[in-house]
Amino acid sequence: MVLTELETLNMALEALREKLVLPKETVILKEDNTYKNFDAVVQIMDVEFLCEVKNTVTTATIGNITNRLKILGTMEKQPVLLIAKYITPTVMDNLASNGINTLDCAGNCHIRYVKGNKIIFHLTNKGEKNTLMAEKPYPAFQEAGFAYGDHINVTVRHEGEKVFEEKVLGNTESDRRIFRGNQKCI
Repeated sequence: MVLTELETLNMALEALREKLVLPKETVILKEDNTYKNFDAVVQIMDVEFLCEVKNTVTTATIGNITNRLKILGTMEKQPVLLIAKYITPTVMDNLASNGINTLDCAGNCHIRYVKGNKIIFHLTNKGEKNTLMAEKPYPAFQEAGFAYGDHINVTVRHEGEKVFEEKVLGNTESDRRIFRGNQKCI
């Protein structure tokens, strides 16, 4: 399932409100975004966070994302928040150790706001499973077999026995009876 950035953003903010039981006015999506390098501005407990919304965040993309958000956050002198459909616990810990605030649609988050040397607030929630698993367009397991003539999904063993009877025992029913009569192996 591919979500648009706005859908991902709204789902993540709703999950944050639900998981941490925050009042609706505590987490607000700001309508006016004057920061062109960011997708949105979200106000959490009266602090504005500059948000980058990504569909997926993996160990392969974490380095580029971390560097980009650190540079932009320093330039704008504002805290940044990375929002994604789902962020694995390992990736979330890596981002948190690099000072990047995170939030996903399952409600997992690591959001910390520090002013000076004081922690003003620290919100965390971990362990929620990915509820937006990609739906597979095909079943995980399919019935074994293949199509052969009039027989659909006939097992390989049955087809092998049929070919053996035709090639070795003969093509007609009387040939098979004669062969079976003389040889007691089948």
